[in-house]
Amino acid sequence: MKSLGNSILFIVLFLSHLVQASNTSSSFLSCLQFFLKGQPLQITPPFPKEKESLIEYIKKTASAPSLSGYVESAKVVFIGEHHPNESSRKYVISQLGDLKEKGFTVLALEMFNSKNQELLDRFSKNEASSKDLLMYLKAEWGWRPETYVALLEEAKKLGMKLVAIDDRTGGDTPARDQNMAQVLAKLVVEQPETKIVVFSGGIHASLESRERMHFLFKKKTGLPTFSIMIDWKNDFNRNVADGFPNESVYALVGDAFDSSGILTSTFVHFDRDRYFFDAYLFQP
Repeated sequence: MKSLGNSILFIVLFLSHLVQASNTSSSFLSCLQFFLKGQPLQITPPFPKEKESLIEYIKKTASAPSLSGYVESAKVVFIGEHHPNESSRKYVISQLGDLKEKGFTVLALEMFNSKNQELLDRFSKNEASSKDLLMYLKAEWGWRPETYVALLEEAKKLGMKLVAIDDRTGGDTPARDQNMAQVLAKLVVEQPETKIVVFSGGIHASLESRERMHFLFKKKTGLPTFSIMIDWKNDFNRNVADGFPNESVYALVGDAFDSSGILTSTFVHFDRDRYFFDAYLFQP
């Protein structure tokens, strides 16, 4: 009976671990490893859920929304937005000048398919207009394109190179992430002194999934990176928007910000080993 009880306990713990973990295959291997070694199975959720202590951390560490003091050692800065939120573009526009001073000379964009790089090159050479970019974005992207054009105009004014990284022709998100990571990896191999700002949807910029751009880029290159998530307030779909599930760290931190009582645009630095990104910008 004792052996049967232990077997049932293992099954319960095993299934609990699968439910809590973010990657089923790695969960199975982890459970199997514990079982074969005869060790007690340690069940920990894929990220901390202590919301109250998280709220207190946010209150204590909230600061002015600036990136400049955090990106010194990074080769690539990933900025993750929620596409319907125009204020995310305005924030990036406000930061580009400081980032350029820190040596970031390339702005890589999910919004443009890599096969359309020529359009960005022509724009940089004054051979294509802002109206041309607007027409492209309306046809191929959407998401209130005027503010994207304003971002491109600012980058051009600063002398930054514009790079298209997406490939939406197949419509398959994992394949898109592979393409974006590959384009970025190729760029840093060909131009090793280059420092890059990558602007994309939050799911691609977070390290929460092994199938997304940021994780794949890190795996390919091992280069130092910095990632910031830009929050959106009062979006009833926030917990599932941009592919993040309800149990996402992104959703957890956003909910904690909502409960913090902070009413101004706020920057908070996080431990990426626990939260899968380095910073979070809250925009009430």
